Amino acid sequence: MTVYEYLSAFNISKREFAQKVGISESGLYKIINGDREPKLATAIRIYKLTSGYVDYSDLLIDPTEGDIDITDSDLL
Repeated sequence: MTVYEYLSAFNISKREFAQKVGISESGLYKIINGDREPKLATAIRIYKLTSGYVDYSDLLIDPTEGDIDITDSDLL
């Protein structure tokens, strides 16, 4: 479950969640939008605060997102 999904499911505001996690609202927006991965300590606080609904893997930015898919046949 993503942070956004968690906040929606439990009707929690981004401001309230950011305060409980101990980060700025803009920092939370960057995490939600995939612009930044949280520091490990922040990820752990998010995990604990959400009772494990949001796992560290849910906070990682997909390094392949936006990459061009090239197969071997494209290179020939």
